Amino acid sequence: MLSQTHFAGGLAAGAAVILYTHSPCGAVLPVLFIAALTGLVPDIDKKGSLANQLLGGVGGTVAAKMTHHRTATHSLLAAVGIYLALLVLHVPYVYLLAAMAGLLFGHLVLDMLNPHGVPLLWPLPLKVGVPLITTGHIGETFIVRPACYLLAGYFMAIYFGFIGNYKIF
Repeated sequence: MLSQTHFAGGLAAGAAVILYTHSPCGAVLPVLFIAALTGLVPDIDKKGSLANQLLGGVGGTVAAKMTHHRTATHSLLAAVGIYLALLVLHVPYVYLLAAMAGLLFGHLVLDMLNPHGVPLLWPLPLKVGVPLITTGHIGETFIVRPACYLLAGYFMAIYFGFIGNYKIF
């Protein structure tokens, strides 16, 4: 998937976290921001990706040279490592949850829709996926990405009370 789709998926995941945790209004923007950004993080291993560029210069270059695309950074091992690092840093629960939701759902699950699959159990060579959507093609651009934005909007509309008193979580 393209970075725009991972960003949208991260927003949807962040909106779900907001709704699920009944976050205070002051946490809405930080949660959405964190989830959207962590939706981009696994692509730090791809030279020229938005995540790689955001890390910038030396850091992005080192990350891209250390591993091939869709290997370690697209694994549950990396997700656990990030989770543990955030725990050690005493990141508040709602932000920790936003980071994990953005990473797992905004990136890994979306990449699992791609024919290349995702090496969830890296370093084992097994790739997991359902080859439905090819990166950059019409399915991603006109179905997956808009669906992510609509889902984020739907969750936020419920959160702010614009849509009935539905109990999703």
